[in-house]
Amino acid sequence: MGRDRIVEPETTRLFISDGDFIDVKKRLNHGESEEYYARISPFQIPGQPVRMDTRQIRTSKVLSYLLGWSLTQKGQPIPMSPDMPENARQAVLNSLDKSTFLEVFTAIDKHEDKVDAEDTALKNGKGDGKESPAISPSPVAVAGDTSGSEVSTDTSMTSSLTN
Repeated sequence: MGRDRIVEPETTRLFISDGDFIDVKKRLNHGESEEYYARISPFQIPGQPVRMDTRQIRTSKVLSYLLGWSLTQKGQPIPMSPDMPENARQAVLNSLDKSTFLEVFTAIDKHEDKVDAEDTALKNGKGDGKESPAISPSPVAVAGDTSGSEVSTDTSMTSSLTN
């Protein structure tokens, strides 16, 4: 039996300064990841290198993950919801002071790194105590132990990477 392959919607609350919090998606699914990349690389021309709009990288990540928050202005909640049009959500993010935006982005970025590390540990059989089955038997198991070291002398792959 394999691992789950569908991303179930999960929400995580991350605490930031002054007792505030942000609610974020635990992880992005494929479609949400594609939307994130589309926001930062709108200049894709077939056959040409990908050109990224570096002004949008952090904002795009926040838009991809952020579901809501406890932020206020003059005692009133600052609206933020996935039900709002994306341009309205971006306008709210753009109106934040730089340090608040950076704090929100940093919390999301660290959250993403943590979830990625957990996912990697699970895939490598280190996260839940279960080991992943071998994809194929090792050469030793199939052919028996060898009498000497078998080291490839083919350097074509490495030389093409270094040139």
